[in-house]
Amino acid sequence: MSFYPQPNSYTCGPFALKYALVMLGIFKNEREIGKAAGVTWWAGTDEIGLARAAKKYNCQMKYFRESRAKYALEELNKRLKK
Repeated sequence: MSFYPQPNSYTCGPFALKYALVMLGIFKNEREIGKAAGVTWWAGTDEIGLARAAKKYNCQMKYFRESRAKYALEELNKRLKK
C-alpha cells in the first residue's frame, strides 16, 4: 500500500476511510474500500456505504446527520473530544 494524493474530488470518502484504517494497522486499497462501500461515483460515497465498508474490516464507523452548520460543528467537536 502506498500513500498518494486522491486523483479526483469524488473519492474522498474511500481515501478518508483508507487512512483511518491505516491508523488502526489495517492496510486496504481505496478501490477495494469503494467496492465494499457500494457505489462510489462522481457525487461521492455516502456515510452509509462507508460504514458498511468499515464493518467489512471489523471497524465501526459512527456518523451523524445535521444540516445546521452550528450544530454540526458542536456535535463534531463533542465526538472528537471523546
